[in-house]
Amino acid sequence: MGMIMKVISYLIIYFFALIPGLSFGQVWKPFRNISILAPTYLDSVFRNEQYRYGSSYPKFLVPGNDFLNGVSIAMDSLSSSNIKIKVTFFDSRSSTLPVKKLIENGRLDKSDLIIGYVKEPEYNDLATFALANKIPFVSANYPNDGGVRSNPYLAILQSTLRSHCEAIHSFLIQNHGNDKIFIVRPSGSQEDKVSAYLKKANEPDGKPLLKMETIRIDSNFNALVRKLDSNRTSIIIAGSLDADFAENITAAINPLQKKYPLKLIGMPNWEGFDIVRKGRYPQVPFYFTSSFYPDKKHSAALYLENKYREKYKGLPSEAAFRGFEAMFYFSKLISSHPSNCFSKFDEMEESVFNGYNFKAVYNQKSRSVPDYYENEHIYLLKSLNGNVNKAW
Repeated sequence: MGMIMKVISYLIIYFFALIPGLSFGQVWKPFRNISILAPTYLDSVFRNEQYRYGSSYPKFLVPGNDFLNGVSIAMDSLSSSNIKIKVTFFDSRSSTLPVKKLIENGRLDKSDLIIGYVKEPEYNDLATFALANKIPFVSANYPNDGGVRSNPYLAILQSTLRSHCEAIHSFLIQNHGNDKIFIVRPSGSQEDKVSAYLKKANEPDGKPLLKMETIRIDSNFNALVRKLDSNRTSIIIAGSLDADFAENITAAINPLQKKYPLKLIGMPNWEGFDIVRKGRYPQVPFYFTSSFYPDKKHSAALYLENKYREKYKGLPSEAAFRGFEAMFYFSKLISSHPSNCFSKFDEMEESVFNGYNFKAVYNQKSRSVPDYYENEHIYLLKSLNGNVNKAW
């Protein structure tokens, strides 16, 4: 039944997409125009206006569609409030009207706010457009600044790798200041970035705050084993975003934990790896950071789950939670502060069920204009036997 409801939701989205400029949601005047962009691949899933997959629901359709479902449920909640909005949806992966054409054709010009569940190249196209037209753009899922600089009209919800490394260092400062700390990494450009971010966080004034040793691993983990002390806790930071490395270091630590007191800390993308999703190495607890961990007991989360179950006969994915919270939070922000809304983050009430902590990010050359605003509310999660819980 849930599969059928998801397909029906796609048919509804497609119906909206057939009518140029059609918006949805209750509208009052004066109202704020909000443009939502998400990858629903409508050109791919429909052929001659017929859904191509029968009663099935391919996995690649889930994130964009469920983000939009979360947005829609948030709008149901906002409709009873004094929030005056008009929402227009655009398929960011449309082959007939891609983001570049949307911009060239002026389809986004009347937006008061743009929320995008997008990656490159759409992310950079929208960031450039936002700056040129002074329209706030919220990047809901892309964990990268994309090289954007001096753009106070960009807000990044999914914290960058730099912020995750800073959060790991803050956790260590507060909880493991006297323990042995090792950064274990293979060769690679991403690994270089992780090491550089941790080094910068650890040496703000040129002197190290913590004793951290880097160990390069390109074949086996013998170099790490020789450094371990059975009488002292060792913190091992796995400084790589590579899935194979994550698997290998977890497998290597599995037998070692019986002799040595260890704590393994991985990177933010580990949540999507099999060691978490399939619960491999169930006796090895490890930690990783995340900028999104919604409180499922929060009233808004319960509301979303109930409404989602009513509409789609299933449970919302993470993308639905992201869509709901982004829509709810930024609708209120743009309604309360229609002019230069990103400068008013500190005046907003606490975010819905996840928690935001927006900071202006500046580069070293200029502190007069922020490069962007970034959500720096980061959780440390613990994974054990396939179960993930908040640890810090």
